[in-house]
Amino acid sequence: MDEARDAATAATDGAFDAAAAARARRFWRIALIVYLVPVTVVTHWPRLGFAGSGAVDKFAHFLGFGVIAWLALHARPFGRASLGFLFAVAWVYIDEVTQAIPILGRTFSGYDMIAGWVGVALAGAIYLARAARRPRGVLDARDPLESIVYSDSRNWTFAAGFILAATLVIGGAIVAWRAQGGVEPSFGSVIHPLAMGFLCGLVGATLLVEGRVLARRALAIDGLSAREIPHRGVRSRLVGPIALLAAIPLAWALHWLLVRALFGAEPSADHAIDQEGFMVMRPAFMLVAAACMFEFLRTALVRRARAAA
Repeated sequence: MDEARDAATAATDGAFDAAAAARARRFWRIALIVYLVPVTVVTHWPRLGFAGSGAVDKFAHFLGFGVIAWLALHARPFGRASLGFLFAVAWVYIDEVTQAIPILGRTFSGYDMIAGWVGVALAGAIYLARAARRPRGVLDARDPLESIVYSDSRNWTFAAGFILAATLVIGGAIVAWRAQGGVEPSFGSVIHPLAMGFLCGLVGATLLVEGRVLARRALAIDGLSAREIPHRGVRSRLVGPIALLAAIPLAWALHWLLVRALFGAEPSADHAIDQEGFMVMRPAFMLVAAACMFEFLRTALVRRARAAA
């Protein structure tokens, strides 16, 4: 009787998890469409140009397509995150190439495309690092965290409100601070702070939404509680700080290597605006790269703790 009851309970839990995972994927797919359509419209708007926006293009491509990749990975076309990643990689190329259609009055830029691919690569790396902490450790395994957190519409509503508030507050504060310093208002001087606010809001919303759900349900993102880690291992409360301290300098070094690989020690005058664009991209790149390395380092520390347990 007990075995039958346990089997029935497991089957019920499994059905609930499957339904929650399907609902979470549906929300991710809706978010992907809601985000992808306006971004594509803007990138293909005929003869769209703004004074002072040239150096911001790289940052816009890095952030814009990185977010598309993040959404597509979680949307999992045909149930596979890898197809979501390939979709994002291909979309960067398609979007940039189609901008060169003569009737649109726009131009193709290889450096813009590279910036987009860098954003996609970092989004994929963060997803991979988080997936590596799952029990089965594969990209397409059902994630219990995703089933719990992202199947609830209230969490999506909270995240959307938080991102909007961060975009306006952080972006507005930077714009006002620059205006006090005598910076002339332009598209680039406004859109860059707002986009940075959006990125900070996206990171913050992810941490807050996941954190409050996990705290309420007494779960751990890495699936390892403090009780499971012996004293000779890495304590779970130290995993985050250790990974964060190591990630920041590594992110700065990675950006330096990227710029040096693209433009060399002495960039030519023809590529000066492109190099400036990658320098404008540096704060966002470092934030995302630090998050990526934080996830990988935390995964390594968690695995070490599991091995010592």
